[in-house]
Amino acid sequence: MDLGRGFATQSEEHDDQTNLGGDINDLRTKLEKANEEKTRAIEAEKREREENKERIKEIEEESEEKLKVSICGAARVADTASEQENANIETFILLNKLMFHKNKKQETTEIEKDTEVRQELKCVIEDKEEQIEQLNKKIIENDVEGK
Repeated sequence: MDLGRGFATQSEEHDDQTNLGGDINDLRTKLEKANEEKTRAIEAEKREREENKERIKEIEEESEEKLKVSICGAARVADTASEQENANIETFILLNKLMFHKNKKQETTEIEKDTEVRQELKCVIEDKEEQIEQLNKKIIENDVEGK
């Protein structure tokens, strides 16, 4: 029986080895599958990172473009404001020139009026002087006749 038992033991050992071999093969298969899944996960993560990098780059480009547009818009607004300010300054200068010419015209008109008044006064004075002379002549004639 020992022989049978030894044989049975050998058979059991063989079965154990076969089972171990099967277990090892199962473990190898599971390991390979796990490695494949790990590789796929790593590749998926790499793809996702690349996609994220591309998306970040696109967002940065869009942001940069929006910034450029904003800067250009701000520059246009500044130009418009500057143009408006220049127009206001030009209007102010023109108004000042107009007022200067208006004042000068008024002064000229006043001088002309003064000149006219002086001329009239001169005529009146000349008339009065002539009247005085006439009166003086009459006085002299009356004195001469009265003597």
